[in-house]
Amino acid sequence: MALVSKAKAAKLAGVSRTTIHRYVTDGKLSMTGDQIDTSELMRVFGSLTAPKSEQGAGHVQDSNTGHHVTPEVQGVLHHQISMLESQVNDLRHDRDNWRTKADELVELLRNEQENTKLLTHQSPGTNKAESFAVVLVAGLAVVIVGVLVWLALA
Repeated sequence: MALVSKAKAAKLAGVSRTTIHRYVTDGKLSMTGDQIDTSELMRVFGSLTAPKSEQGAGHVQDSNTGHHVTPEVQGVLHHQISMLESQVNDLRHDRDNWRTKADELVELLRNEQENTKLLTHQSPGTNKAESFAVVLVAGLAVVIVGVLVWLALA
């Protein structure tokens, strides 16, 4: 972030020094010491341009707007791009962490569902075939006991 004088700020913003002074006095534009940060100028006035007399060496022309961009503004833009790239990388890292955590939770849920299936299928009477087998065995046991009792009494 480049710092410039009020006069240079006025030239970059395409306004008079009086306008810069009024914006600072009204609190619309902040200063760092006795200088103004070019990013602050961009926030208040939008894109910055260099005066015709200063266009040339070291200046780049914006292909979209045709405005000439000073090295100071280029530095600010490169800094902002670096910050945005860093934020994107941080967000990607966070996304990957959340994705891993979600995969772990899905696996845990699958394991719990499998355990529930195993537990519910092991108890007798959970389906008709198992219920019939239990009733049949119990019925045979009653018949055998009845026959034994009859033989004992006879």
